[in-house]
Amino acid sequence: MSERLDRGLPLGRPVEGDVVCFRDLDLTGAPVAVPDTDRTQRVTGARVDTVRRHCERGRAFVTGPLVGTETDLADGEPGEIERRMLDDLGLAPGDFDLPGAFASTGDRRALLVRTDLQVERDPLALSFALPRGAYATALLREFLKVDPRDL
Repeated sequence: MSERLDRGLPLGRPVEGDVVCFRDLDLTGAPVAVPDTDRTQRVTGARVDTVRRHCERGRAFVTGPLVGTETDLADGEPGEIERRMLDDLGLAPGDFDLPGAFASTGDRRALLVRTDLQVERDPLALSFALPRGAYATALLREFLKVDPRDL
């Protein structure tokens, strides 16, 4: 994500080559839009504007990889970033073919999710809902602007 931001690529708006997933329609009444990473689509130049509108309306999400043996990496500049990160770490998808519970086939996760954050003060209390795969510690770090180890 950091490299994507460093290059000026948005997290919530697709660019050519991205892999997006769509909102889980079975969870329409959920308190937040839930990404369904089983329903993905590659963003082609001809579809960028259409998919962008879906993302703006909370119907689609730009994704990033959780690397595993069957990880589907993006194309274009987003895919270049993903491949370079793996190369820099000296990793390949096959490296995740490990014994038992340590094996991972991989997945993709939404890079950006939206939530309604309720803040009460004195004492400070935060209330919010996040979909599976999103981390409360990441939200708290961004809100509080502190290192997660200090939370």
